[in-house]
Amino acid sequence: MGRGADQLAYGVEDVIRGCDLGVHSVLVSDIGQLWVLCADDFGGVVRYYEIPALVRVAAPVHLKFTVRIAPSLYPSGAHLDDVAVVTARERVRRAAIGLSVLRRHYPKAKASPRPMTT
Repeated sequence: MGRGADQLAYGVEDVIRGCDLGVHSVLVSDIGQLWVLCADDFGGVVRYYEIPALVRVAAPVHLKFTVRIAPSLYPSGAHLDDVAVVTARERVRRAAIGLSVLRRHYPKAKASPRPMTT
């Protein structure tokens, strides 16, 4: 693992140890520890199998699914409609895979409530 990945692993291990000792919540002060990316647009690896453990120890947590080397959609315009649709579909497909793994390996996980719409 690279230095950043090692630090993330150390932080997650500390949280797991705390939970094993009865800690019910954790205040994370390092934003790098707070963001858990299921992304490969920064050269990382898509590791769906880690999602259940990360959600268990870091909830509430935001998982981000992106598409590596996807073309930029900005500045936006009609000329990018097809690219935007294809990229959005791929993100939804990846999120569905992640949710499937989460439901299969950590069925007690619950999504945050959706905000009320007016």
